[in-house]
Amino acid sequence: MKPQITMSLDTQMLYERLEKAQIGDLIKYEELSAIIGSDVQIKGRGSLQSARKMAMRDKSMVFESVRDIGIKRLADAEIVRSGQAYISRIRRHARRGMRVLVSVQNFEALPNDLKIRHNATASMLGAVAQFSGSAAQKRIEGAVEAAGNKISYAKTLELFGGAQ
Repeated sequence: MKPQITMSLDTQMLYERLEKAQIGDLIKYEELSAIIGSDVQIKGRGSLQSARKMAMRDKSMVFESVRDIGIKRLADAEIVRSGQAYISRIRRHARRGMRVLVSVQNFEALPNDLKIRHNATASMLGAVAQFSGSAAQKRIEGAVEAAGNKISYAKTLELFGGAQ
């Protein structure tokens, strides 16, 4: 049975405010804090995060933080541009994960199942780092442009010499 999850009153009130936002609107933290009677940058942060997630899930409304000022509802072009930040973060984390894995002091002393897991994880992180680089992005953008539409992940893998 699926658990019944109810949102807090603070989350609901913030969600109702976010629903009213038009594209390009900047909603200041002071306004949001006044709605719930608590600082949304500190104690009310979780409620604001939940409201933002709900607005994206239910209404396809995307909000971006504007440091120390508030949150802004993004236009479609801004949403597309914001995707690059996610790719950069993924690449950074993949590279950091690789650095952690190569820190194993005595690989030969590991049990065989951990050696396999180590090597599989290293391969996955290496692939993620490779696919998230700017050269890979240009190659994929070229294929998307040539296709005139989205391409499947299998076609994406084919660009790099692999198949599903």
